[in-house]
Amino acid sequence: MKKVFVTLAMMLAVFSGAYAENVEKEEVKVENAEMYVFNIHHNRLKKTLECNDEQSDFVDYAIDEFENDMMFASTISDSTSRNKVVRNALEKNLNLMGMVLDKKQYRKYLTLINITLKNRGFEIK
Repeated sequence: MKKVFVTLAMMLAVFSGAYAENVEKEEVKVENAEMYVFNIHHNRLKKTLECNDEQSDFVDYAIDEFENDMMFASTISDSTSRNKVVRNALEKNLNLMGMVLDKKQYRKYLTLINITLKNRGFEIK
């Protein structure tokens, strides 16, 4: 099971890299684009959430996906569409994290992600 997730994560990383090169070439200018750049320190997060080895790989995958989705949101110039992409990225991330974390860990993660989004100026309703 662990090998499947690692393989899936590696495939997504390769395809995301190729997609990111295309996005960078388009040069869409979005106001406050830096608020969409998330550089989450994976090891600190896993230590804070007290993840075991099986959870560790999946948390890495979920965080990478969230960071990529938020980077994609920063390239969208229409604010309504951008807000939908951010909302979908957050829901996707919370679903992924909810599958792997126990209730205590998930509650702690929710607190951390809510504080992070609020500090960055996002208003998710």
